[in-house]
Amino acid sequence: MELGKGRCLIVIYYNSKTGYSATYNLEVEVENNQVTIIYFPNDGYLDDDHIQPATLNDDGFATVDGEDGKTYDVQLDL
Repeated sequence: MELGKGRCLIVIYYNSKTGYSATYNLEVEVENNQVTIIYFPNDGYLDDDHIQPATLNDDGFATVDGEDGKTYDVQLDL
């Protein structure tokens, strides 16, 4: 799956240290079926300096591991 930049996906953020969780509709970049960058509306982003690329499964879901125990569950709206 090659979506490139600009596809809006549901992203569920979870911080294991604080227990904080939030759901967002964010743009992500997908290359070779892997979520490689998560973009935020304030022009910020998380790339491979901050997250490990994760492969989307057949249902369009991936769990992206971030720094300090943070995770980002990403769901493509199929």
